[in-house]
Amino acid sequence: MSVDISASISHYLAPGDIVLARTGASVGKSYKYDPKDGKLVFAGYLIRVRPAPSKLNSEFLSNFLRTRQYWRWVEQTSARSGQPGINGTEYAEMPIPLPPIPDEQQKIADCLTSLDDLIRAEEGRLEALRAHKRGLMQRLFPAPGQTTPRLRFPEFRDAGPWEVKRLGGVFAERVERGGNRNQLLSVTMERGVVPTSDLDRRTNASSDLSNYKQVRPSDIVYNSMRMWQGASGVSKNFGLVSPAYTVVIPDDGQIPEFWGYYFKHPSSLEKFTQYSQGVTSDTWNLKFPTFSAIKMAVPPAAVEQQMIADCLTALDDLTCAQGETIEALKAHKKGLMQKLFPREVG
Repeated sequence: MSVDISASISHYLAPGDIVLARTGASVGKSYKYDPKDGKLVFAGYLIRVRPAPSKLNSEFLSNFLRTRQYWRWVEQTSARSGQPGINGTEYAEMPIPLPPIPDEQQKIADCLTSLDDLIRAEEGRLEALRAHKRGLMQRLFPAPGQTTPRLRFPEFRDAGPWEVKRLGGVFAERVERGGNRNQLLSVTMERGVVPTSDLDRRTNASSDLSNYKQVRPSDIVYNSMRMWQGASGVSKNFGLVSPAYTVVIPDDGQIPEFWGYYFKHPSSLEKFTQYSQGVTSDTWNLKFPTFSAIKMAVPPAAVEQQMIADCLTALDDLTCAQGETIEALKAHKKGLMQKLFPREVG
């Protein structure tokens, strides 16, 4: 955004500044300025706080603004008719618990900042794993219009190009509906086929599921009632999915997990999108008759499929473990903050 320097120089943020949202759904949210973010000015819907270093440590305040007690104060103070809001006078009167010894503020701030630094470092490792997987998938599967991937395991470097087959020759459609399998499944782009939440199961407990499609472990499920958006995955569960999905069964010798990854490769996304684009919104879909006509290059040996699937699965396992590490660190910090700050303020 372009800013008139002469008119807004006093609105530039300085190290240690904190801005607070004063109106709307974001009321109470805060941001502590980091010079790494570049030169920033604060907008009129924000209130700038510039703590006096001799009285209030900026990092200490920034962490306090993420505590439960602070958010209870926000809820109580902003509870008014119309749009919620907290003005500058109210923020100025907000009670803040301060240690009797000034150095204690710094020690608390240093402790929590070190945890933040560790969390950011672990998040960087997580993004590196995701980027590595994206790059690996680009090389392990053929590029659009190609039949040989750029990267193959040593055993298959002289095996020749992959075979081009119609998907109807690789998959059959599962057409069973209803039955006594009442666990409902859904499909997302990120997580694939997953059980729905308990709330969804309760909501649908009395619904007529006779038209829902059966799913078994190793089936591949994708959303076929809209233009292809990448929502697909391999099921690990027995269950039912809504009629909006198509359920396909890999032939013997095909590795379901390989296809689960292959369906998310850019060449597949491009092809599926092309085939699912109908003349009108009513025909934007990829039902099985259309799906079965699509041609894709397939490794001639099932063992190559398995090795590709195992490689990417191992990366997914590392990514999942890294995500759990980050969540554990965040939970540790949350618990630590509850102990380092008083429970009640004011």
